[in-house]
Amino acid sequence: GHYKLDIMKLTINKKIIIVCLGIAIPEAFILGAISYHAIEELVQVNRQLEEISRSLEITNLLGRTINQTIIPISSYLMSGDPQEQQRFQKLKEVIRRNLALCHNSQCHSSPKQPAEMVKVIQPVIEEVEEKSSAVLRLSYPFQDDLTGTLIKDIEGAARRADILLGKMSGALLARVEELRQNSQKITQKTRNSILISIIVLVALAISISYFTSQQITHPLYQLLL
Repeated sequence: GHYKLDIMKLTINKKIIIVCLGIAIPEAFILGAISYHAIEELVQVNRQLEEISRSLEITNLLGRTINQTIIPISSYLMSGDPQEQQRFQKLKEVIRRNLALCHNSQCHSSPKQPAEMVKVIQPVIEEVEEKSSAVLRLSYPFQDDLTGTLIKDIEGAARRADILLGKMSGALLARVEELRQNSQKITQKTRNSILISIIVLVALAISISYFTSQQITHPLYQLLL
């Protein structure tokens, strides 16, 4: 009698352990998979937001630098100081460097690739540089009839560059809002998936527990009879 009881206890313990593992392992796997997938999606969103942040910084700097090109030109017209030519050259280098950074920046799923945007704005920037260089090449810029026309052309090109850069910034900011909404959707989807998984797993655990209890109690009743 004692031997049969010991065997019965061992069998019951094994069944309880198997039931616990049968519930815990799938639960851990499913919840882990849901969490991992959500983290991967959020990492992608954050990476794109970082790229957009860098692109916005470059775009804003590019716009400021283009507008600053008129300063050494105006100063040169007033003073004829050759150092203003050097200041202009430095600004031109900054513009080209930022333009290259814009061109090489990675896509953040925006409607237009940064490289495509740069192709649109590059001719306008080249016009600013060309007209500015023309003013600086004039021997007597203050007295030359071309100066007024060139200055107007420079200001007009700079305004067009501002408009185009504003559109680039607007597209990037629109993408930021889209990513923010995506992030909220991912969070909500993950929350719902975890909730549904918990409900299903709890229901499964109750079913398995009931089935196992039937298997355990039936032999006990047989033993007591």
